[in-house]
Amino acid sequence: MGLVILDFAGTLYDCGTEGLYEDAERFLAEVHGKIPVSLITLYSPGRQVLIERLELRRRLDNISIVPEKRPFHFLSDMIKFWVSAENCLVIGDDENDELRMGTLLGCRTLLVNRNGHESGYPSVANLDEALAYLPLSVR
Repeated sequence: MGLVILDFAGTLYDCGTEGLYEDAERFLAEVHGKIPVSLITLYSPGRQVLIERLELRRRLDNISIVPEKRPFHFLSDMIKFWVSAENCLVIGDDENDELRMGTLLGCRTLLVNRNGHESGYPSVANLDEALAYLPLSVR
């Protein structure tokens, strides 16, 4: 079936509005119950409370709040959901963080490039466009 691993700030969460991006809301609604979705996010004070306030636990299959993103965190999610790297899509806004981890493990990666900067990664402007990268059974 597959697995989607998402980043939080800049991918799902808009720090400017202190809420989820509208396209993130639509993405989560579209994939909910169709494919496992995991969140790997960096620890910061208040992050747990924020995740609870946004009710992400009911929309995601796994949430990991970590001090530093390491390949182990991504591999742990793949093992939990019995998914190979080829069937895992890592989506984030940081080429040097979650996308690098996904690449190291052989996962497919997708940059949410909200600012339109040049990148060597496959990229989309928002999570609405990311739906096209999911299996047809999910869309």
